[in-house]
Amino acid sequence: MIKKEITPIEIKQKVYNFVSKHKDWYSEYERNFLIQNATWGINYSFVPDILRQIYDETDLLQEDKNIYTAFLGLLRQQFDINRNLVEVGGGRIPSLAKKIQLVQTHGSITVYDPKLCQLIEGKNLILKKESFTLHTDVSGKDMLIGFTPCEATETLLEMAFQHNLDFMIALSDQAAYGSDLSDYDQWDIWQENILYTAARGVERYGLGTLQYASLEDYDDPYPVIYNKRS
Repeated sequence: MIKKEITPIEIKQKVYNFVSKHKDWYSEYERNFLIQNATWGINYSFVPDILRQIYDETDLLQEDKNIYTAFLGLLRQQFDINRNLVEVGGGRIPSLAKKIQLVQTHGSITVYDPKLCQLIEGKNLILKKESFTLHTDVSGKDMLIGFTPCEATETLLEMAFQHNLDFMIALSDQAAYGSDLSDYDQWDIWQENILYTAARGVERYGLGTLQYASLEDYDDPYPVIYNKRS
C-alpha cells in the first residue's frame, strides 16, 4: 500500500506530524494508536480507516493500491457519477468524496458524518458534520454511497429504497461498532442479514437487481454491493 520509496522512518514522521498538527481531531487513545501503528500499511492495503485517511492525506499511498481510488473505479464502471451523490459515513477526512469531486464534471457530492473534522468544501463538495438519518432531506439527490459506513448501513439502504435512489456500499467487519456484537461470527450474521435486506429491498422497490463486486486485491475481504437497473 505505501509507496516503496518511502522508508518506515519517513512514514512514522509523516503520521506523527499529521496527528500532532490535528491532535484535536483524535482522542488520546486514537493518537496513541495512530503513532504506534503508523507503518501498518507497509504490509497491508486494508488498514483501519482512521489511519488510511491520513496515508491518503499525506500522499503515502501507491496509486494502484489506493482503496479509495479502487472504489471510485467501481463506482464509475457502474454508474454516472456526474449527478448529485451523497456519501454516508465519510469519516474525519472525506478522502473518497475529495477524489470524486476531482473527476465530476457536474453534479455534487455531499458527505454526512458527525465525526467530520476536515471541513474545507469545494465547488461541488458539500460537508455535513451530522448523522445521516431516515429524516435527512435527500430531495434532488440521485445516489447514495458508503465506503464502510458501518452502523449507518441499514439507514443508507432504507433511504435508497424509500426514495428510489441508486446505491453502492463497501461493507466491512465494523458493522457492529457501538453495539453488543463482539465476534466475527456475529459480524458474519450481520452481513448476511444486510445482503438479504438489500436483495429483497432492491426487488421490492424496483431498483433492479443486487450486484456484488470485490476489493480483495486491496486486502479487503468484504463485498461491495450495489443495485443495477435493467
